Amino acid sequence: MKSFQLIVMLLVAASISTAEKSRDLERRITVTAGQAVEIRGINGSEIEIKTWDKSEVYVRLHVVLSSSNKELEKEYIDGVAITDRVTADRAVITFSEPKHDLSDGFSFKKLFTLSFGSYIRKEISGEVFVPKKNAFTSDMKYGSITLDDMAGSVRLEGQSNTIRIRKCSNLTWIRNDYGTATIDDSGGELDLRTQSGKVEIENFTGSLVLSADYSTVTVGKVSKGLRLTSKSATIKVADIGGDASIDADYSTVTVERVKGTVKVSDKSGNIKVHSVEGASIDGAYSNIQLSSVAGTAEKTITITGMSGKLNLSDVVGNVQIDNPYSTMELMNVKGNVNLKTKSGSVTAEEVSGDWTSDTEYSTIRLRKLRAQKVLMENSSGVVEVDLLNAPQHLEVRNQYADVNIHLPQGLAAAIRLKSEYGTVKTNLPVEIETFSTGALAIGSTGDGSGSFRVETKSGNVRVEQK
Repeated sequence: MKSFQLIVMLLVAASISTAEKSRDLERRITVTAGQAVEIRGINGSEIEIKTWDKSEVYVRLHVVLSSSNKELEKEYIDGVAITDRVTADRAVITFSEPKHDLSDGFSFKKLFTLSFGSYIRKEISGEVFVPKKNAFTSDMKYGSITLDDMAGSVRLEGQSNTIRIRKCSNLTWIRNDYGTATIDDSGGELDLRTQSGKVEIENFTGSLVLSADYSTVTVGKVSKGLRLTSKSATIKVADIGGDASIDADYSTVTVERVKGTVKVSDKSGNIKVHSVEGASIDGAYSNIQLSSVAGTAEKTITITGMSGKLNLSDVVGNVQIDNPYSTMELMNVKGNVNLKTKSGSVTAEEVSGDWTSDTEYSTIRLRKLRAQKVLMENSSGVVEVDLLNAPQHLEVRNQYADVNIHLPQGLAAAIRLKSEYGTVKTNLPVEIETFSTGALAIGSTGDGSGSFRVETKSGNVRVEQK
């Protein structure tokens, strides 16, 4: 059976190579600067659309049809045409084909059709030149589009094209599934959509809206804002002049140097954000790296995640984190921190701001904390706090684990240290009372205006003033 199929395919291939009809088509249309140019119906991998300085649209096509049916060949070749419809504001150039869809599956719209013993193969090649000064629209598929120095608006509705755009100032819409788009030194208010494609944009004056599932996206130097939606993608964004919003589950997202606020939503991905003015990250099951964030009092830096790693460093601004089942590292934060986690691990160093944390089954280690207010609640995990100053108010509650606190001289507070099932050790000026299962220490230092309370159950309390 396989041998028979091979023989049939060889016979068909031989027929294709020897039987074909072709036709050359050409059309020139002079246009004024106010007329929009539309190219319709031209599709093919050997077709290229380009720009030139002439006030003229030029289309040259070479059309080839090979078929086992000679009547079909003639019908198609005789029926193809380039037509135009010109009005005061528009010039529409269309490549038209005969409407012939056969019951056995043959169609002139398909590039290649094969059934038992019969075939149709179509090839279209050529080039199209459009004026640089005119607005331009095209629905070409599978071809190459190269646009340079266009002043008019550009709208491309296609598929599987290789698009190269340079110095075009009014880009409005591009649809190009399964293709590539490279845009340099251009501008406009662009809405670009693709899937399973590749997009590269550099030095864009204006704003961008991108939709790019399963794609590779690289964007750099955008004067205004960016809004991007995607999934299962690789995304790199840098040098954005406004806000940047990225919604891209299952993706690798890298964002750098944004003058506005960055919003990233990415489930089960990898997120890296650096050098931005505000951030809101939603990264469930994602690894998150956030660094060099210059926030303001009005813009809280928010991070929501689950079951991932969080690295936060060199941040100015208040920070709010809700990230259960995660490992978190905070370094050099100048602002208040409000943190929630469950079954996690928190390590923070050089935080200058009030600290509030509500945690369970977690280990909390704070180094070089400078805060006026410290509020911590935890269970089933060690709490360690190393303070650079004596706080105005500190309250730490822990269950089933130890609490260790180090602080400098200068505390002025009422003091209460308690362990229900453990020991209390401190060099603060307090009286320690021990009982059968635990201990209680009460005292006051300075003017007693502040509050310093530590309490644990089934753990030890140790407070040392340096």
